[in-house]
Amino acid sequence: MDEVRRDEMAFQPIEGPRVSDEVVDQLSHAVHTGLYEVGARLPRIDELAAAMQVSRPTVSEAVRVLTRAGVLRVKRGAGGGIVVASSVIPLDILKRSRAIARNLREVVEARRPVEVALARLAAVRATERDYEGLREAIRLQEAAGEDLGQWSFGNFKFHYTIGRAAGSRLLFHFQTELTKELAMFLEDWTPRDRENPEMTLAEHKNILAALQSRDVHRVTAAMEDHLLEVEALVPTSSASADAETTTPA
Repeated sequence: MDEVRRDEMAFQPIEGPRVSDEVVDQLSHAVHTGLYEVGARLPRIDELAAAMQVSRPTVSEAVRVLTRAGVLRVKRGAGGGIVVASSVIPLDILKRSRAIARNLREVVEARRPVEVALARLAAVRATERDYEGLREAIRLQEAAGEDLGQWSFGNFKFHYTIGRAAGSRLLFHFQTELTKELAMFLEDWTPRDRENPEMTLAEHKNILAALQSRDVHRVTAAMEDHLLEVEALVPTSSASADAETTTPA
């Protein structure tokens, strides 16, 4: 992906209240979605301010917040800039986003049509570079062992790679918003409850093979099967329990 297209997907003009939180949100999710990976350099403060149509001090404060959280690092001097230090976004940063869904069941059910639509487009538009990104995501999960952070990053990378391969900016936006909500609801869901690693890897490999076949019907079936398996793991109680603790006052 060229830098201009990447920046356009990552940063959008901000309007209304909560401008500071929105800047933190856009920066953190540019990292979380893999648009900017560890070691990558973000645009300059003035470029970010222009892209989001906010003041430079607002962007500088957001960078400081993410630097304290260990997500970004500011390098001084020639060749310096704002560099991604970690792909793991702390939950308190994710919670700056306003939760819309009332429970986990609502999130996973809304996620399915978006992910399936992205996969169908990716079946037609994905390139070899996208396939390699998916293979890399699978390798990260295979090597994760007990490292939940690496497993989760590989999982997000897999789905976000499909989202970017689809070439639909609006659907990619919906995907990232739903994933943010999902991350907030997963705070108290133990790793054992989340998913069967072997099953997930097998399904990811099946989705990759379907995408490479460019058979839209095969891709649809593979993605729907995967997401339905995930939905089946959601505790039934989450269908009725309101997420009072995750919705800001």
